[in-house]
Amino acid sequence: MPVSICLKSDKKINHKPVYKNNQHEKGSGIMLKKSANPLMMLAVVILTGLLISSFPQAAYSAGMPEAAAGRNVEEPPAPPEGFDGPDGPQPPRPGREGMMPGKGGRPDFMKNLTPEQRDEAKNFMMLGKSYNDLADVYVEEGKVDEAIAVLKKLAAMKLPSYIPADHLKDKKKMVAMKIVQVYLKAGKDAEALAEAESLVKGGELGTEEQAHLYSMMGNAYKKRGDKVKAAEMLKKTIDLLEKNIKK
Repeated sequence: MPVSICLKSDKKINHKPVYKNNQHEKGSGIMLKKSANPLMMLAVVILTGLLISSFPQAAYSAGMPEAAAGRNVEEPPAPPEGFDGPDGPQPPRPGREGMMPGKGGRPDFMKNLTPEQRDEAKNFMMLGKSYNDLADVYVEEGKVDEAIAVLKKLAAMKLPSYIPADHLKDKKKMVAMKIVQVYLKAGKDAEALAEAESLVKGGELGTEEQAHLYSMMGNAYKKRGDKVKAAEMLKKTIDLLEKNIKK
């Protein structure tokens, strides 16, 4: 509760300001008047101290950072980051020598081709992309069978002998895994599982690729609410990776 203090004095206070050297005396931003009353001077000093002590809070209330207003600020902890995105782990990137794209996104083997072979290889790559894009259009239209037919035609496409065998194998595996994805998105789980098992039995998938395939199916089953199948696929992923780590 604020306390009001009345100061009495027998002396008459001159209400006219008294100037020193024709200038105002200033203290902490407050105009001071000359007075011979010591009690009056004491009250002014106390008031000035209270105003100074309230500056940090006033600065904070005015929108200044807390550190500038005389407070210690601790940064909030960063939210934990997930290991995978909402759609599960990303597919493994090709890692064989000669498979990684060079400058301009072209495979490294292109630099060893003759100009004629290079032009022909570019045409085949453009043709493959066109097949892939057409399959995507069919998927968007709900024409699953047409999309699968286009992808299988892409996988069976004959390519020139100067294209490395590893490149051909990896391309076919990528197409086969896309077929699995198309079936899963269409709700044809049985067909997707059959394609996935065929891929695994082929023996051409590496451990990482097999693990990704099972993980992809596990996440798909999880989204559909089939926890039994999701657990089965994810356990296979764990088994593959644990065996690979122990080697």
